[in-house]
Amino acid sequence: YSWMGYFRQNSYTGYRNVLSSQLQKNGFSMNGEFNVTNSKSITDKSVFWRPHLDIAKQLKKWNDITIGSRFDLEHNQVNSLQGDYLSFQSFSFNTLEFYANTSAAKANKMGVSIIFRTDRSPDSTKFKKIDNSETVNIFGELAKSIHHQLQWNLTYRNLKVADTTLAAQ
Repeated sequence: YSWMGYFRQNSYTGYRNVLSSQLQKNGFSMNGEFNVTNSKSITDKSVFWRPHLDIAKQLKKWNDITIGSRFDLEHNQVNSLQGDYLSFQSFSFNTLEFYANTSAAKANKMGVSIIFRTDRSPDSTKFKKIDNSETVNIFGELAKSIHHQLQWNLTYRNLKVADTTLAAQ
């Protein structure tokens, strides 16, 4: 756990709290962090959250392939002190990823990931979904030979825009 304070005379006050945890046991790993910052200036107040969670399992019987899932969220809510509305500086997005890859310690590596992402933008007093996407990423490296090496990264992304008026912001 860590705590930090940010102070700028009478014009800005902010407090940041971070709680993090790591666990590794029997080929499982879990890394998590929850970060929240509350701040207030002479024009606005804000809350920023950034949780992160990554859970993985190394499969020794399958040549050390790692499978896992990762969740990330960033949510920055900036409210004006002059009225009850969200500032244009506000944003929010989250990603959920599922992945599998070979050991990073080996010369030849391969992997695949599927990522689902949702973006939100301020719309007066609330957040509104502006888009969501699915991304598939296939990557690899053949580097066993010092004379001939190959790296690749193939990505396909499907973007669905829900609100074009907010997506342009």
